[in-house]
Amino acid sequence: MNPSRGKVFTPFTSLSAFIGRPTYQDIIQKGRQRGKQEEAVLIVMRQLTLRLGLLDPVLQQRIEGLSITRLEELSEALLNFETATDLAVWLDQEQ
Repeated sequence: MNPSRGKVFTPFTSLSAFIGRPTYQDIIQKGRQRGKQEEAVLIVMRQLTLRLGLLDPVLQQRIEGLSITRLEELSEALLNFETATDLAVWLDQEQ
């Protein structure tokens, strides 16, 4: 007789216990935050490219390192930019 017969293996039982753990929730939260930041970078980069043309890779890297809050501020400030120098000056103000 097979001792495992009659027992139902349910990986979801252990998965739901795992999902409720704080570590898992932290990972999910960090992933969501990173996704929001990446999306904000894409939007701001698109706006800047339309406004100023292709950007210097150094400026692009600096923008990619901004927090979501700073990216939101940049999305408003860029409406007043006329040149890439305006962008560089704005980025220097944060430091």
